[in-house]
Amino acid sequence: MRDVTRTVLRQTLLVTALATGETMIFWTLSRAFGSGILYGSALSLICFWLLAVDVMAFSVRRMKLGYVLRYLLYAIALGSAAFLGELFFFGSVIGVFNGKVTIFLFGRWLGETQSDPE
Repeated sequence: MRDVTRTVLRQTLLVTALATGETMIFWTLSRAFGSGILYGSALSLICFWLLAVDVMAFSVRRMKLGYVLRYLLYAIALGSAAFLGELFFFGSVIGVFNGKVTIFLFGRWLGETQSDPE
């Protein structure tokens, strides 16, 4: 469980750093786009934390409730972002992909575990 928590904390740090950098760059172009990036990144982090909770509880229960909850959360959040404006929606989509991009770019570092000295 400690490895899962460490991975989640690393992922949170990376997504936050990426979202902050993107927001600082795009805020000058459009505040709605920059706000959307923050909104989408927060959604990505919440869903990643829910995934970590599901992984830690996998041996206890085998229900697919966490999977359905995560995608329902994505649908509600992106649906509400679409009503707030086109730029906010596209920023939200980029923010959601921040989680996936950091896993792709830093996946090996995120998944590092200490080997047993046996």
